[in-house]
Amino acid sequence: MTRPSDARTNGRILEGLSARLSPRGNVYRKIATAMTVYAVCVILLIGAVSYVCVDLLIRKNERLAMESNARELAVKLISSLDSVQESLSNLSKNNLLVNALIDTSGNLPYIDSFIKGYRPAGHESIHLTLCDFQGNPVASNLPAPVAYKIPDLLRQTLERKLPYATVLHGEKPGHGALLLVAYPVYWQMTNRAEGVLVAEIPAHDIIAAQLSAAGDDMGFRVRGGEHVLFSQDFAERTRFQRFDIPLTTAPPIGNLGLSIQIENRRPISLWWLIPIYAASGGVLFALSMILARRISVSVTSHLAALETVARRVAEGGSLDRHAEVAGPDDVQALASSFNAMIDRVRTAKEDLERRVLDRTAELSAANEELTRLNREKELAIAELKEALGKISTLRGLLPICAACKKIRDDQGYWRQIEVYIADHTEADFSHGICPECAMRLYGKVVK
Repeated sequence: MTRPSDARTNGRILEGLSARLSPRGNVYRKIATAMTVYAVCVILLIGAVSYVCVDLLIRKNERLAMESNARELAVKLISSLDSVQESLSNLSKNNLLVNALIDTSGNLPYIDSFIKGYRPAGHESIHLTLCDFQGNPVASNLPAPVAYKIPDLLRQTLERKLPYATVLHGEKPGHGALLLVAYPVYWQMTNRAEGVLVAEIPAHDIIAAQLSAAGDDMGFRVRGGEHVLFSQDFAERTRFQRFDIPLTTAPPIGNLGLSIQIENRRPISLWWLIPIYAASGGVLFALSMILARRISVSVTSHLAALETVARRVAEGGSLDRHAEVAGPDDVQALASSFNAMIDRVRTAKEDLERRVLDRTAELSAANEELTRLNREKELAIAELKEALGKISTLRGLLPICAACKKIRDDQGYWRQIEVYIADHTEADFSHGICPECAMRLYGKVVK
């Protein structure tokens, strides 16, 4: 059974619920603000993620494009170096060079002209020198040829009959470097090297001819081990994309460990994305505001209907009306709980009214009984007072006749004692005769 305190508590709950569900409260603003903040966070997150993804995608595509260009340039450079080496290898096997080394008496004029007019792979900047087995020049396209008495060169070409390559540095680093390539010139009949064909290949001219078609936003550097053979617009900065591709040329140049380093100096700017993101973010923000308003109205409208019923219950005290609210599941659950609370409060009120009526009836009966008892008590008190008054009169000094036993009253009359007592008390007298008097008067006992 619900107690009266529970009913009062439920009433206060109804009033508090009515105040909380008021459409003038902060429910609408809180929902709209929360959804707006959520939408802004989602927009910023999507913008940041998309910006990072686009940046990574652009950088990846740029890197792939640059890597493709770098490999294409490396292939061209390898092809050019291999072409030069093949031309020099074929030249070293020419019988004219062997004859010039074996018979120097009449072959020098025409071999000198042949060397000066030969263009390995079409390159005019390559310096050719035909040397004997001691490294002394025999014929050359240089105005003042020098001797190549390099021990490693002579040992590699004359003794082992293998081509030789090394790097020579000029006065200007990166531009004056030379690739020194030597091929043995041997006589097939004796299978013995008779001399050496030495070629000085200007690295700058050979490499620059292949890189001339590259863009201005690229930097190049060709290395041979620790030596820099060529460098063009190479800044060597960490913020630039860099590709290091080995030049797998044929020996002997392939033994130098050549590699080409290509640097992408093109700045990647994504500022053009900001207006796009700003416009997209504005559209998404507007849509989110509209959606937030619609959802807030949808939710708070059902709450407003529930608040109307709660306010009527709180103000009018009528518990016969239920909240018929259709909406989201949570709102329906709240309405069901509200209706259950109204039923509970109504049951508690009816039980309280019944108990009050029963208690009132009990109190009325007790009051009537108390009134009757008070009335009887008052009558008894009055009678007692009257009796006490009479008893006090009889207790006074009563003048009585010594002979006839009459009593004198307050008016001075002598009255029989039984009459006086009957007038002043409620006692009545009945006459009889005692045994002594009966014996004295009648001689016998009268019953």
